[in-house]
Amino acid sequence: MKDENLDDLVSVVAQEPNLVISMVTESGDVIWFLSDDITKEQEKMFQRFAVVSKDPSFVLLFFLKIEIILLGITLWLENKFRKGK
Repeated sequence: MKDENLDDLVSVVAQEPNLVISMVTESGDVIWFLSDDITKEQEKMFQRFAVVSKDPSFVLLFFLKIEIILLGITLWLENKFRKGK
């Protein structure tokens, strides 16, 4: 059943022009689906994702952790003040 759904998805995705999809497996590996013809903008963005997901530097990981913490604090503050209204 799952294989049939996956095969249907792959066949639909294969027919779409200019499509880039990233999927993360249970083990954390990244799988990329690329159509034959992608735009320059998609290519540039794909390169950015690939660099960050494949082998990020310590400095990049540090700043990503800081950003995630700040986003969490921001969401917490928004929810706290929104509940007060």
